[in-house]
Amino acid sequence: MNNHHAAIQKAKQLVIGKSLQVFQEVAVESGAVAIDATPVLSGHLVSNWALRANAPKSDEEDIFSPVRAATKQRMLAAVRGIKLGDRVFIANPTHYAVYINDGTPKIKPRMMTEIAVAAIPAIVKRAQAKANGR
Repeated sequence: MNNHHAAIQKAKQLVIGKSLQVFQEVAVESGAVAIDATPVLSGHLVSNWALRANAPKSDEEDIFSPVRAATKQRMLAAVRGIKLGDRVFIANPTHYAVYINDGTPKIKPRMMTEIAVAAIPAIVKRAQAKANGR
């Protein structure tokens, strides 16, 4: 009986571990899609993408990343603190991000957030396959 209990506990921990791995990977990859959909290669708009647990980033930071990879690295560091059950927010509080995303009469919409959301089902499938060794 004790061996069964130990096996069940081991299986439970494996499932929780894989679930957390998939959850974190989906969060980071979704953020990366939003970053890649940003119509500039570097600068204030790209630098302010952030991943947060349980509350969106609400403060615009005066930061400048010379490359998109720096912003992705900050997201990767932030995801390590995310737990199963957390709500994940990928946001860009730059004051003009909404105009870039939604467009204006003179600027075509770039739909950065919509592109990221649309990519989630494929990201989930890839993350699940990776977690299952496929």
